[in-house]
Amino acid sequence: MKVKAIRKKCRRMPVCRTHRWFWFVVMVCLLSFSFLPGPEAYAQSKVYITSNNNKILFRTDLDGTNVENFGDLNSLLTSPCGIAVDSTAGKVYVANLASGKITRANLDGTSPEDLGNFGGAALVKDIALDVSAGKLYGVSASLNALVRANLDGTSPETISITISGANPLSSPYGIALDTGAGKVYIANYLTNTVVRANLDGTSPENLGNPGSLLNRPMAIALDTAAGKMYLASNSNSKVIRADLNGSNAEELTGLSALLGGPAGIALDVSNNKLYVVNASTDFKTLVRADLDGTNAESLGNPGGLISLPYGLALLLIPEVSALPFPYGVCLFIALIFCGLTWQILRSRRRPGN
Repeated sequence: MKVKAIRKKCRRMPVCRTHRWFWFVVMVCLLSFSFLPGPEAYAQSKVYITSNNNKILFRTDLDGTNVENFGDLNSLLTSPCGIAVDSTAGKVYVANLASGKITRANLDGTSPEDLGNFGGAALVKDIALDVSAGKLYGVSASLNALVRANLDGTSPETISITISGANPLSSPYGIALDTGAGKVYIANYLTNTVVRANLDGTSPENLGNPGSLLNRPMAIALDTAAGKMYLASNSNSKVIRADLNGSNAEELTGLSALLGGPAGIALDVSNNKLYVVNASTDFKTLVRADLDGTNAESLGNPGGLISLPYGLALLLIPEVSALPFPYGVCLFIALIFCGLTWQILRSRRRPGN
């Protein structure tokens, strides 16, 4: 009888009656808090550039500020050229032109490693990634071939491309992948042409010189959603845009005054921006514009580090709408306090309490 009386009395106490609601609120808050993104979600988007003369890799914010010089990555960069970024694994890949060797490092330049040279390829000017398939692609000007390996450099392959019994590649300098369509696009430096093929080199097509506007193309980038290719034409200092089949080619004249030997190009499609790096001794600048070439602006020579830049790549971090970490903690505490207070006040207003 005495125990039952105590239990009955306890049930009438506000805190005892509300302890279940309290833990319910705590669990809801913990669940909500678990969906808040971690600090990595608020990382800044970056521009990565290789400087061949300086033998360095560096990065900046998208406006050219906050320069970080990663140096020669423990002497692994000997003639750095093309760059590719794997934002999922947090890695950056750099091709060394003379040796053909690929250097891989963390996005902040730490833990660099030598991945070899695709089993013996040299003059690898540019590279591209198919992250979903775990493959690294490159173009070798010494072999005039497409080369491929696993992302760690193992299982290298040399993929020969032929059209009517002839090799359509001649000093291939630029490469871009359309992984959704299973296609690779290659820009030929000497013949001023673009070649398209399946990722395994089959079904090749010579798309020719789009609009006869190319003169020593050094880089290519794709906007697959819009069905467009962009090319950095080095000798005549132009950026050319065309359909993915090479038709409807046009010079983006809004950029012309800011170009001098463009050697690298990259796209930020979601923000309607393109980036170009100039290799001419008179320019040595990073340039940004809208995808149609308007609103062009020079971002200068970030940190004075650009000297014969052969590679350009973007690390694009999508904007996150969730609250950052400190605000999430405050929200978590506030929800617990409000929930508990409301339940206590509600229970005290009940008759018989």
